[in-house]
Amino acid sequence: SLIHRRDFDAAERNIAVIKQRFGNEPRVMLAEAQFHERQGEPDKAVQTCEQILARPGAKESDAFLAALILRHANRLDLLVEHFK
Repeated sequence: SLIHRRDFDAAERNIAVIKQRFGNEPRVMLAEAQFHERQGEPDKAVQTCEQILARPGAKESDAFLAALILRHANRLDLLVEHFK
């Protein structure tokens, strides 16, 4: 992916286009969180993951992927709080 290749400008443009088309679909939000994480913006990544976890009926797979990002940001406390 563009994020893994560190082509952040192209990745940011692609995410913007995808967000226009699909809105705040969890997979789009996960891509955005991963983008922020790789950009060195952990606070933005964490905030996006919190939004994913707060969605009613969040899928387990989305929660798992958000948890991986939260783990990398040393914020698993947010995941634990969500599942209390």
